[in-house]
Parts: sequence; C-alpha cells; structure tokens
Amino acid sequence: TMESTSQLLALPFDLIDVTLQYLDVTDWLVACMSCKLVLDAVNHILSSGELSLSRCAQTVTDGWLIRMLQRLPPGSLRTLDLSECCLLTKHGIARALRFGGCFNLEELRVLHVGEASWSVMQLKRVVDACPSLRFVHADCRTKGTGPEQLDLLMSDTAVRLHKLVVQRAPPAADTEISLSESALGTALLRCKESLVELDTRAIEGDKGTVEHVSKLISSEGCALRRLVLPGTAALRNEDSAQTFATALSSNEGLEVLQLGCSSITSSGASTIAAALGPHPSLRSLELHHNPLLDAGAISLGTALHGNRSLRHLAMPFTGLGDGACAALALALRCGSTLDELDLSGNMLSADGIIGLAEALPHGVLTSLALSANQGIGTRGTLALAAVLADTSLSTLRLDGCGVRSKGCSRLASVLPKSRMQSLDLSANEMGDLGAWELAWRLPECKELTELRLAVNEIEDDGASELLTGLQANKSLRLLDLRGNRISVDSTTGLELVATQRTNMRFQRAARPNY
Repeated sequence: TMESTSQLLALPFDLIDVTLQYLDVTDWLVACMSCKLVLDAVNHILSSGELSLSRCAQTVTDGWLIRMLQRLPPGSLRTLDLSECCLLTKHGIARALRFGGCFNLEELRVLHVGEASWSVMQLKRVVDACPSLRFVHADCRTKGTGPEQLDLLMSDTAVRLHKLVVQRAPPAADTEISLSESALGTALLRCKESLVELDTRAIEGDKGTVEHVSKLISSEGCALRRLVLPGTAALRNEDSAQTFATALSSNEGLEVLQLGCSSITSSGASTIAAALGPHPSLRSLELHHNPLLDAGAISLGTALHGNRSLRHLAMPFTGLGDGACAALALALRCGSTLDELDLSGNMLSADGIIGLAEALPHGVLTSLALSANQGIGTRGTLALAAVLADTSLSTLRLDGCGVRSKGCSRLASVLPKSRMQSLDLSANEMGDLGAWELAWRLPECKELTELRLAVNEIEDDGASELLTGLQANKSLRLLDLRGNRISVDSTTGLELVATQRTNMRFQRAARPNY
C-alpha cells in the first residue's frame, strides 16, 4: 500500500535492505516501483545470486517466472528455489531456464512443483538448459526400471532426487528384466544420500526389487525416510523376508514403511517383527491385506514391548482374531507408544475387544479403527464404553460392528466425559432408538466435531431429535446421515440441510407401514 511504502522510504538504505528480506519477491516488484532507493535495494538483494520463490508459491506462473529471470543480469543467478510453486508447469520451468539467462546456475530446487513428479525426460530438459548445474533437488517418476528410464539418475551426478515414484512399464523379456533390476539398484545407491521417499506401488516387486531396496536401506549414509513397497509378492518367500528384515534392523533413519498386499504370512511377519523391536526411528507401519493371522500379530505385538518409536500400526483385513487383541493389549500395558491402531476388517469378537478395552487406559492411543468387525456386537461396544472416559481416544471407528441401539445408548452416556472428536457408527442398524440416545447427549459433547451415522435405518423421528441436538452443539462440524430413511423434503430434512453441517445424500424410501 501507499502508506506502507512511504514508511519503507523513511528508513535508511541498510534497513530497507533488511526489511525486504522479510517480504516475498512479488512484494519487491511492487515496492521497487515506488522510487529509485527501493529499486536499488531490490537490485542489491538480487545481485547476491540467490532467489527463492517458495514464499510466493501460490502466485508464481510460467509467464511470471520467465519475466522475473529475464529481469536479472544475465548469468548472475547461482541458486534458484521453485519448490511448492503449484501453478508452474515443468515445460514452463525448462523454458524459463533456457531463455532467462541462467547459464551460470549451480543449484536448483524444484520439489513438489505442479501437479505431478518430474519425469526423467523433463529433468533432462532442465539439465540441458543449465549446463553449469551442480545440484538439482527434485522428485521424479519413471515408467519402468530399465536403463533407458533411469540413465539420468545413474549417470548425472547433479541430480539429487528427494522422491522417486516407479510406475509400471510394458511387459519385458527376461534379458530386459535383468537389465532393469541392475539399473534400479544402481540408481538407488547413487541417490541414497538425497532420496527421502521411494514409492514402488505401481510395479510388481520381485526378489530383485527386494534385494535392491534392502541394499539401499542398509547402506551407510542412506537418507530414506518413507518407503512405499506394497504388492511385493516376493516377501512371502522366507529368504526375501529375512533379507529385508536384516536390512531393516541395520537401518536407523526410516520413519514410514508400507508393505500392504505383499502376501506376508505369519512367518514373514515374525521375521519383520524381530527387526521392528529395536528400530529407533520407525513411526508408521502398514501391513494391510496380508495373511498375518493371529500368529503374525502376536509377533508384532511382542516386538512393541521394546519399541519406543512406532506411533501408527495398521493391520486391516489381515485375518486377525482375539489372539491379536490379547497381544496388543499386553503391549499397551507394557508401555507401547502406539498412537494410532487400525484393526478393521478382521475377525475380532466381543471377548477379544473386552481384553483390548481393559488395556486402553494404560496406553496412549488417540485413534482406534475397528470397522467391519461384526463380531464386536453390543457386548464389545459396552466394554469400550465402560473405559472410554479413562482413555486418550479422540477418534473411534465402529462402523459395521453390530453396535445396535443398546450399544449406542451406553456410548452416548459416556461421550460427554470423553475426549472424543470423531466417532463413526455407520452401518450399525441403530434405527431411531440409537439416534435418539446420541441426539440427547449432543449438547453436552463440547469436543465432538464429527459424528458419522450413515446407513443406520434412521427415519424422520430420529432425524428430528438429531436436529435439535445439532442446533445445541456448536462444535460439531459434520453429521453424516447418508443412506438413511429421512425425508429430505420434510421440514426436518430441509432444516438439517440448511445447517450446512450435515451430509444428507442418498436417502432411501421410508419403510412401509403394515
């Protein structure tokens, strides 16, 4: 504004220079039009050879970038940071570098630019446009793992990959597969000191992939923090599982590990669990859709006794039963640091949940997902309700768990005393009775922000009480009522929609009265 510009002009030149450091580049361009003094200060900053546009990432476009680079003295720029500039395109960046006088550029940061990671070909254009580049910090995606896809990563020492996403390539001959495995291994080891995230979810991980990834995470100086390795069928093999577990045990930096849909058996889970126990940095482990069974979960639960880093453990759809509940309950009692636990889609019964519920007050869990475990039923729900006020749980998912109206009544009675912020009771056939119990307690639930009651046979009577409760509760931001039997054209239905805090889509017809 004119007022702020006049205040800037009142400062000595050295203080103008310091003040400009706290503004982004777009502010510089506006301020430098006010007078020659500010213009000189802006030119003085730009003469340093360093330019970061991450502060104004939401406004930088292709045209803006090339005009900015052309404004600089040719060859003056040494370091350029374009990270998080979501409006830029890869083609626009390469064009700006080619025609913006960046022939002396030495370091370029282009992380999370545009809508997707860089392809190898796009990175080649950038490197070709700036022959003096020594460091290019980027995320990259490749279609396959052959030498022709990874040659830049294997040969150009300027490229410092922070993220690599490997996509599926067309079927190849045996000789091509062998070359691909070799190329992937070489590329991973060359990028080990900069690579923070590796995602191979789009390829079928074979034994060679497991070996190369194992060499990467066990190598000295490995910077990898997030490893997404689902669908790696080779891990069902005991030798491959042992190779990976041995590498994991020697790693000290990995934080997130995803191994879903990898056919890991209870034996493989036991092998991985042995490496999990002493791991100093792993925060999240996802093992969804693996046939772990109780034996595998028991091994993982036992490993948690000595682990003080793991915060998130996901084992949905892994064939777990009450033995898994007992093992995890013991881990919570023994000081496990687990913050989030996902046991959805398994075979848990009320007996297993009763044991797990009794251990909840001894742990630090804030999120518990038990979706699609019909065996929990009313008895298991009552056990959870009995301890809910004494736990640190803020998120609880019981959708599809056979809760029914009696379970809803007991949960509703303890909700005001709990820390619950998000509760999912969808697909439990609670009907109007369950909806009434929850609605009557809503005004007292000061921390609840999300309540999901989709597909619960709730009709207009239940909806009317929920509307009254919602109007008395100012903290609730979402009430999910999809797939019930509420008349959307009724006064209650229209008022629920008018609150803008409800989801009323896909209502079914009311049940006929016989």
